[in-house]
This record gives sequence, C-alpha cells and structure tokens, in this order.
Amino acid sequence: MMPWWVFALFGYFTFFGIYCMKKHTVSVYKLLIVFFALAYYLVHSQMRLNYDINQRLVFCAMFFASAVFGIGVVSRMKLLFDRDNNQIVIPGSIHMLLALWGIFGIKTLFGYLRAMQPIIAQEYILAEIVFSSVFSGFLMGRLVAILRRYYK
Repeated sequence: MMPWWVFALFGYFTFFGIYCMKKHTVSVYKLLIVFFALAYYLVHSQMRLNYDINQRLVFCAMFFASAVFGIGVVSRMKLLFDRDNNQIVIPGSIHMLLALWGIFGIKTLFGYLRAMQPIIAQEYILAEIVFSSVFSGFLMGRLVAILRRYYK
C-alpha cells in the first residue's frame, strides 16, 4: 500500500496543473528557485541510480531533444513581463498538468517496481530513463526559455 503523502502529492500536482491552465502571474525569483531545484534533482537522481554510460547517453539525448521542444512551445507563447515587480504573466496551457502527471506516474510506477519487483524494474529501466528525461527535459526547456525571454 502506498503512503498517504503520495496521494497528497498527486492532489497537489493536480491542483497546481489546473491552476497553470489559466493565465497566472509568477515571480522571477520563484522560477529561479524552481530551475535550481529541478537541476539539482536531475543531477542527484542521475548520480544516485547506477546507470551505465549508454543509459546516461540516452537520458542526455532525450533530455536535450525534449528541452528543445519545450523551448519551441514557449517561443509561441505570448508572455507579459512586469520588470518593475520582477513578475511574468504566463498564459494558461495544459502542458504543465500533463508533464506533472507524467513525472508523478513514471516515478511512482518505477519506484513501486524497484521496491516490490526489482528484477522486473531492471528490465524496464530504459523506459524509465526515456520517460523521465522527456518530461524533465520539457519542463527544464520551458523554464529556460521563459527566463531567457525575461532577461533578454
């Protein structure tokens, strides 16, 4: 059985994803904190798991490809910048909800498999690497593109 906090986390991700479907204002400082937290998490998770060099290369390739896609999505967004108050008005989209659900689903599924069926988890490690890199790359690319446009 999963702990209660997993369901609370899923509820928070769902709430935040639905919130992001509407136009919202976010502080630049909050985006910078999220950027560094996500970067730390990515590096930490890569170091913690014992991937071989080919698996790390797959992660990097998929991460950068999806980051480019995230940058492309942001390049079509109409962002409004309030540089006096260090805030950005971001139009709503379903991308954040889907990415959060994807990350949550993949991490929950493979965390469960690693704990309960480690042999099966090893067989599907490439799928975990691909999905994790795609979702995290998309979010990181989106974040970098928003910050780049703000500081441009």
